[in-house]
Amino acid sequence: MQRKGRVSPAQLKEQIREPRNVRLGVLVLGILLVLVALPIYSWSKAESRDPVFVSLDSLGVPDWANTEPQDQTDGNRWCLEECRFRERTTHSSEPPEATAKAYHDALIADGWQSWKPAKCPETKVDGSYTCWTRDELTMDLWVRAPACGNVPIGVEPVPGASAAPPTLDPEDCKGSDVSIKVRNAIADERTGPQPATDPGEVGETPYGLAPTAAPS
Repeated sequence: MQRKGRVSPAQLKEQIREPRNVRLGVLVLGILLVLVALPIYSWSKAESRDPVFVSLDSLGVPDWANTEPQDQTDGNRWCLEECRFRERTTHSSEPPEATAKAYHDALIADGWQSWKPAKCPETKVDGSYTCWTRDELTMDLWVRAPACGNVPIGVEPVPGASAAPPTLDPEDCKGSDVSIKVRNAIADERTGPQPATDPGEVGETPYGLAPTAAPS
């Protein structure tokens, strides 16, 4: 007869086996989580960092020409329902003329080709507005003097009040602002046939840059 409270060899083996099975199960679960989490993490990281922005980061412009980059995206990278539209706005500490030339030289060195569609830009704007193509992408590059003073547009003065001159921050008026818009060529309506347009309505030649023939 077995004494009360005494553990038999079989029971002892079972008690030892149970924690071992728990540890093995936890180890297997951890491995499965890693195998599942790594692809998801890699996919989410790739999705959050668009290769177009990575290419813009490596563009050979001086540091002063890209001091405050802010990126925005819309649409889908794989053109499911709507192709992706990328936009970067940044600031240059140098004047528009020097900034436009720095981007022009960097884009040429990076394999971009000057492109002159009818709607580049759609309406006449100040500064240097140029369009570019490379592989399956198109780019709009706009370099202009920064807006100074942050004066609201369309605000009517109070009747009888003297119109005080806007307060300008000298720091806001230095350098130049840069806008870069990149889209898939198949989603850019300007890549298709366009109606004849008056050349005087398609913008101005960039600062100090001779017109470049469109790629054949």
